[in-house]
Amino acid sequence: MPPRSLVPEDKHVNLHKPSVSYYRNDYNIFHGCGTGNLVQMSLLKLLKEPKGYNVIFSLKILFMILKRLLIIILFSISTYTYGDFNAQVVRIVDGDTIQVIDSNGIKFKIRLLGIDTPELKQRFGYESSLSLKKIIDGKSVIIISKTEKNKPYTLGRYKRIIGKIILNGKDINLEMVQKGMAWHYKKYIKSQNVEDRQSYNNAEQDARLNKIGLWSDVNPVAPWEWRKLNK
Repeated sequence: MPPRSLVPEDKHVNLHKPSVSYYRNDYNIFHGCGTGNLVQMSLLKLLKEPKGYNVIFSLKILFMILKRLLIIILFSISTYTYGDFNAQVVRIVDGDTIQVIDSNGIKFKIRLLGIDTPELKQRFGYESSLSLKKIIDGKSVIIISKTEKNKPYTLGRYKRIIGKIILNGKDINLEMVQKGMAWHYKKYIKSQNVEDRQSYNNAEQDARLNKIGLWSDVNPVAPWEWRKLNK
């Protein structure tokens, strides 16, 4: 079908005020064209059409396109990683905190979502850290973190990314709870989906019942309670 003329063919239509359908057609073209075509179309309209509502409408379209182009450019030149990403584990800080490096060579500290492990000076603190090290140290993993407001990740108190670690399709955070090396930590429970909340809670109950890992202790102290007592 030949391209629609920029000027309505109906001689009775006011050239300075296009009909509603005319605007709708422009709107449809806007959403169906690529960015480059849209810029070209808007510039042609500004040059060829009479002054009035058409010019104002074209300026609005052009502004929207330029805004869209700016966002694309900023994202393309940004050195930050957005959303879930692959990274290599380069350091185990403790049982629930690691350091990774992404494909751009940028280092991030990751706080494992949904779990809390004993502090290093606490009973089972070393064992927990060693357990995590044996599983993921030096490995390539996937970090999954929920976006928060205008941030690409959920960030914790110390500017660490709060996320779930996936290795070969396996949830490592959950594995730490199953091995009795971590509590199900509910501080960031809103960042967990319903399925994870349930599975983490069940894993802790099973570990408690079978006295696995830290639950073999007569009176295990939760890490958050230990931190309060040892400020």
